[in-house]
Amino acid sequence: MLSREEILAVYEAGPEAVVGLVEGLQAQQAELMAQIQTLTARVQALEARLNKDSHNSHKPPSSDGLAKLPLGASRQRLARLLLPAEDIEVAALARSGAECLALASLLTPDVIVVAATGADDSLQIIERLKQSRPRLGVVLISASSDMDVLRAGLRAGARRVLPLPPKAEQLLAAIREAAGP
Repeated sequence: MLSREEILAVYEAGPEAVVGLVEGLQAQQAELMAQIQTLTARVQALEARLNKDSHNSHKPPSSDGLAKLPLGASRQRLARLLLPAEDIEVAALARSGAECLALASLLTPDVIVVAATGADDSLQIIERLKQSRPRLGVVLISASSDMDVLRAGLRAGARRVLPLPPKAEQLLAAIREAAGP
């Protein structure tokens, strides 16, 4: 953004300087409009992907279960656990693995909390998240206490694995650790 003094300096430089400034601003405007159109198309495509679930896509219902928490827990309960933390912001709550991937690319969070329901594709989702963003911190919450499941979560790329339902202090510590320095 030009300051008032810079605009007056161009004006005092003469008509050709003003024409050059206006032409430069018009070129910038055209570039920005092209970027807006590209981003608008991208948002529309992502919204269309977000609106798909097992009822209107070719994927089976089990592939929708990433963020659906079993045992009476909910995404909102997890969000409430995080409310007291002033250094943590809940950017979104995904209802499925596909939605999680779409939101991760759109919002670029520092940490994602993934809740495994046992019959879903959460490990593959974590792997895909880590492939696209290697520095992303992932916390896996699992109802399983099977060591093989816990190890698989770590191998997939989770920095921490917590039992379901997590205690607030465990979840906060895991998210802060996954966020890194």
